Amino acid sequence: MKKTQNILLLGIAGMMHLSAQTPADSTQTAVYKTTRTQTPPAIDGVLDDACWTTDGVWSGGFTQQRPDEGQPSTEKTEMKIVYDDKNVYVAFRAYDAEPAKINRWLSPRDQIRGDAVCIVFDSYNDKRTGFAFALTAAGTKSDFLCSNFDNDDYTWNAVWEGRTSLTDKGWFAEFRIPLSQLRYSTTESEQEWGFAALRFIDRRKEQSFLHPIPQINNGFIYSFGRLSGLSGLPTARRVELTPYTTVRYESTTPVEEGNPYSGKDALGFGAGLDGKIGLSSDFTLDFTINPDFGQVEADPSTMNLTAFETYYNEKRPFFLEGKNIFSGMGEALFYSRRIGSRPLWQPDEQDNRFSKIPKETTILSAVKVSGKNKDGLSVGLLHSLTAKETARITDDGNEYKMTAQPFVSYAVARVQKDFSKGNTVLGGMFTSTNRMLEEHLKGIARNAYTGAIDFEQYMHNREYYVKGVVQYSRVEGHQEAITNLQRSPAHFFQREGTTHLGVDSARTHLQGSAGRILIGRRGQNNKLYTEHTFEWATPGFDPNDAGYIEAADYMVARGYMAYTEPKPVGIFRNYTLDLFYRYRWNHGKTYTLGRFGGETNMNFTNKYFLYACLFYDARTVESAMLRGGPPVLVNPRWGTDFVLETDNSKRLSGIFYHGTVLGDKRYAQFAFGEINYRPISNLNLSARLTYSYWNKALEYAGNPENAAGKTVYLLGALRQETLFLTLRADYSITPDLSIQFYGNPFFSSGKYTSFKRATQTMDKTYENRFQLLEADVLTYDASENVYSVHESSGEHYTFDNPDFSFREFRFNLVARWEYRPNSVLYLVWGQERSGNTSDFIASVSQNTKALFKYHPGNVLMLKLNYWFAI
Repeated sequence: MKKTQNILLLGIAGMMHLSAQTPADSTQTAVYKTTRTQTPPAIDGVLDDACWTTDGVWSGGFTQQRPDEGQPSTEKTEMKIVYDDKNVYVAFRAYDAEPAKINRWLSPRDQIRGDAVCIVFDSYNDKRTGFAFALTAAGTKSDFLCSNFDNDDYTWNAVWEGRTSLTDKGWFAEFRIPLSQLRYSTTESEQEWGFAALRFIDRRKEQSFLHPIPQINNGFIYSFGRLSGLSGLPTARRVELTPYTTVRYESTTPVEEGNPYSGKDALGFGAGLDGKIGLSSDFTLDFTINPDFGQVEADPSTMNLTAFETYYNEKRPFFLEGKNIFSGMGEALFYSRRIGSRPLWQPDEQDNRFSKIPKETTILSAVKVSGKNKDGLSVGLLHSLTAKETARITDDGNEYKMTAQPFVSYAVARVQKDFSKGNTVLGGMFTSTNRMLEEHLKGIARNAYTGAIDFEQYMHNREYYVKGVVQYSRVEGHQEAITNLQRSPAHFFQREGTTHLGVDSARTHLQGSAGRILIGRRGQNNKLYTEHTFEWATPGFDPNDAGYIEAADYMVARGYMAYTEPKPVGIFRNYTLDLFYRYRWNHGKTYTLGRFGGETNMNFTNKYFLYACLFYDARTVESAMLRGGPPVLVNPRWGTDFVLETDNSKRLSGIFYHGTVLGDKRYAQFAFGEINYRPISNLNLSARLTYSYWNKALEYAGNPENAAGKTVYLLGALRQETLFLTLRADYSITPDLSIQFYGNPFFSSGKYTSFKRATQTMDKTYENRFQLLEADVLTYDASENVYSVHESSGEHYTFDNPDFSFREFRFNLVARWEYRPNSVLYLVWGQERSGNTSDFIASVSQNTKALFKYHPGNVLMLKLNYWFAI
């Protein structure tokens, strides 16, 4: 339901989401022949250079992909490509009969809005990888990697130039793309690349290609035209270096009585070096020394009431670039946020004990080797070393130090090989995490390894396909570490009511497997397509030292059947209808999910978009609700999702969402509204207000121990309300100078009532699953904020009041100036304030007042980097 308003989703990615895919017959593939030039152009967008007049040919005849597939573009477009020993030069003439209506909306780099043109090169000529470069009519640049079916990777950044100009006939665009930024073979005297040229007319939501690519095809890149005439290309031995320096100031933390580490400002200086070395035209070595991984935008606020770890997206440049190389099918074996994360060890909380632990681990170095050769062999190697981090601890006035994080080595390797023009792909992946542990860190795993083998097979002119992967993990360490791992939320081996699990405190390793097999049918002009998947993870599978899995011990069968109409019909520009199912069970043969439903995506002729979904969850089991306790039978429910988006080519546009959960003892409402407003061409303002309301009769409330030392599993009825506002402002002074603001006030409050002691949690009768704690056995001590239970059987225990009100506000203000290609000056101001109480407060005004009473943490940072090539 998330939609990025730019050409990438509206254009290339939008086409791919309509699914699937068969190329035009290879004998009919269109060919464009480029020409070597002796007079390279000045990149100013004017197109008055000699090469655009005398060299090569202008090619026109762009054909619509949307909305009227197969029809000529409503506006004339011409494109030309020339090259020399150093660069590829591309020019577009985007004529327009109504130039005043061209959307020339200026945005920060990679946030493309308005009219745009794009060139994509499959310089590997493997029919699988595309290097894309785009320019808007206002001059905003974007570069990204694209593939046949997967999401585009906008994090890839190349060093190139592009300018545009506006005339009374339309607008022109001019590109200079260094050959050093592309990957190609130099063993062939004359080369042929795949390529696509795209124009997007925003006010009509029209996208057209030089060489027609139908919406329903058998692979976006597989359907490219051919670029010939390339000869004598040099072997790149490029060396790119980017030294940087930073100044960082953190404001005073609030003073805490007795805490010697509070109330102190921090001022730091840093310097480092990022580098890129072209080992050949096929492979590149990236390295960083003392990297600066400060995030420009804060992670979004969340309130996680589950036992599972929250997943956060990567935002650090070194790990973002080329991340697609290290991805694969199945569970994520590489989750780059592990590198440089918060130290794993911290001292126990005790009276009169205070500690200071680094918020993140220092990354000493990181290096990557990646690329793909002419034979279809792609390789990605990454290694990173993080520093030993020390905790300073003061206990009753005596200070000492202990290691909070040991030296850690991370290694990742990914290999893939294409056969038969990309119709067969075999691959493998390996990761290792190795820690140099001290005695007090024996509760942490010492070594962790994962491995995978995967394949893709396309058949019958790529109409049918089979994909699969098998993964393996092994974690080694002291008995304490492996026992902790077995009891962690990803496993919960101590779960009651299961016959296939159990904690073995003598184990010194844990291992397991996971995998996925997927079969499907997609094809050109096939409006009906389908895909079905079976996947699993054994109870002991754990890639979390270098990767990410929320919880193991599952088997899943899921799939869908979809019908798509890509051409306008009545009020629809296009639409898709599909039916889906998803069933999940664990290795104890307990069903934990049974869902089926239908959904539709509709694009209307007025350029509005509608998404609607209806689903049904059968009565299933939540195995982790009681945090290692018995599984809990959950009543069935219905659910709905509804999204409406207005025409985002207008200065004022919006997105509106509403969702429900309707079921016996389960009820929820979810809603958000987002408004985007562009008062002037270079300023975009957006605000998203999100509200959710949960009312659940059965929710985890605590696991206290009774007088006999036995764990009591408690449930309660939970009413939870969450409200947060996301504010953004993007002000682009020029294509290279911008100011961005991000703010996120967040409130979440929960009230527990009707406390219950879990009894026969799997009983089909709802009332038999628990013992209600009536007022005669349950008392509340407000001074201690503790509940006491005295049951008639004589059992006695206490538990903390689980009510909560959490408040948080994070914002970033970033000024970014690219003063020369890939050389950037950043000025950043970030602030965070947060706190919580054990009271349920749903009032927005009360939460706001309380929020701004919290002491803010401020960060000011200046960063300067300078890119140059040797």
